[in-house]
Amino acid sequence: MFKLIIFSMSLLMTLNIYASSPVDANEIELNQRYQGLLKTLRCVTCQNQNLDESNAPVAVAMKDEILFQLKQGYSDKDIRTNLASKYGDFVLYQPQLNKKTIILWFTPIVMTLSLLIAMVLRIRSTKENKNV
Repeated sequence: MFKLIIFSMSLLMTLNIYASSPVDANEIELNQRYQGLLKTLRCVTCQNQNLDESNAPVAVAMKDEILFQLKQGYSDKDIRTNLASKYGDFVLYQPQLNKKTIILWFTPIVMTLSLLIAMVLRIRSTKENKNV
């Protein structure tokens, strides 16, 4: 009889734990989106540190703002746009292509092409000097 009472109490305690913490699918989705945004947005005061890793006061304020906007129903794109307009394109690890960032996007391409052209011209001139 004693074992039956212990088993019943254990069962009730287990059921109570599950009943007291219902898992809402919407909360899980919001949490996943929140974590994803924190990992893809940069802290404006920390050098190359995302919001997830930063505990700076500005980062905490940005995290609160992201959470508020998520609960208001904003899309991830809207949240990124809002933060970029408030803090600048620096918060985005992958800034959008616009007039301000065109140099940022095309400088590596131009430099790589320039170096390749310089190498080809140098190799050709070296071969021509050996043939003469």
